Amino acid sequence: MQAFMLAVLIVYTPNQLHFPTSLGIMGVNVFNILMLLAFLTLALRPPEQRREPPPPVPPMTRVLLCYYGVLAFALAMAWLRGSAHPIEDAVAFKTLVSYSLLYFLAYYSVRTERQINVLIVLTMLVYLGAAGEAIMQGIEYGLNDFTHEERASGPFGIGAGNSNFAGVFYAIFATFCLSIALLGKGRVPFRWRVLALLAYVIGCLAIIATFSRQAMLIVAVTTMLLALRRNPLIALGVITVMLAYPLWAPEGVVQRIEMTQQRTLTGQEVLESSAASRYELWRAGVEITLRNPLGVGLNQFQHEVEPLIPKWIEARDAQNMYLRFAAEAGIQGLLVFLAVLYAFFRLGTWLARVDHPPVARVYGLAACMAVVAIVLGNIFSSTFAFGEIMANAWVLFGLLARAAVMAAPQATSMEVEMDNIRRAYARWQEGPRQAPR
Repeated sequence: MQAFMLAVLIVYTPNQLHFPTSLGIMGVNVFNILMLLAFLTLALRPPEQRREPPPPVPPMTRVLLCYYGVLAFALAMAWLRGSAHPIEDAVAFKTLVSYSLLYFLAYYSVRTERQINVLIVLTMLVYLGAAGEAIMQGIEYGLNDFTHEERASGPFGIGAGNSNFAGVFYAIFATFCLSIALLGKGRVPFRWRVLALLAYVIGCLAIIATFSRQAMLIVAVTTMLLALRRNPLIALGVITVMLAYPLWAPEGVVQRIEMTQQRTLTGQEVLESSAASRYELWRAGVEITLRNPLGVGLNQFQHEVEPLIPKWIEARDAQNMYLRFAAEAGIQGLLVFLAVLYAFFRLGTWLARVDHPPVARVYGLAACMAVVAIVLGNIFSSTFAFGEIMANAWVLFGLLARAAVMAAPQATSMEVEMDNIRRAYARWQEGPRQAPR
């Protein structure tokens, strides 16, 4: 039942706009109810399961507790500084915390390797469904003429901002799929590697439909890194294909890439408005952070930035999660956010060192590359704060954490580690043993 409730959340969360969402109560929605039911199924599990020894504390627990701590501090800071929207600030806190709890829910909801594999496949199927929706939207809008108003965003709403967020979503999971396809030789059956490669291609097509330059950059970087690891000749072919994009990419995509820099009537090259606005927002974010090293408070960037940017800029988000954390949660918040990303990466490297089951190493390497995509995805947008985008990534890392613990339980048991230290210390005290006479 626990795995079933997790599966419901995997399907529902990225597709919330296709289902009922609101309950008419601010801060309470269908996702919250489903999360509550999922945790209740964990607490009310059958007696035979309750008699089993509990799994070790999940990896990343300490760093996530620190993450919740800095978010609570940022919320308190917002209220102490007299926020005009305290309820909205609390909802923002609840959103950041509740979606990250999917990591713990995924970790505790599975009990077997088969459940982990099935739910990972389900996560990829949901990603493919969202990608297919974006492709259909792109075909409907047309890919040969770029306009800001007609950009695909799959199930993540409408508008250019949502298209950029959707592009990051596709880039994260496309990278994960390509990692399995290229690095799974000898460990993942050939048919699954082919399907993973097909899933990567579908994700790339969805990115093209979003016209998201940051998503194109992310998938280009991760593809090149994976190709270099697999074979230098493959990497050379990938670079050649990328540089030749005007020959194969739709005309609208070529326009979107080349419009980053525009030439004025006087012949001067300048950034187009979307790119230029990011630099203004980043400059303002740095200024806010320098003025308030402890942070201005959760959900306050949009209000604090108003007098610091030109009037022609409509966006009020930092367009960079690192600067947003630094501005709202302070320098300590930025450091903790970086620690969370590093913990994701460490989880992947740990799993990549596991030899059994064979797929574990592939999952670990794929997780590391997905983290690279997440890191890049938060440079040009505040993706980490968009719950629907990050939800299934939290689930994926929770499943991989449980896979790592099941594959190498001794590596996560603090008691075993301390016992090994005590034994080594006892042997050191005894000194070298004398050979029998």
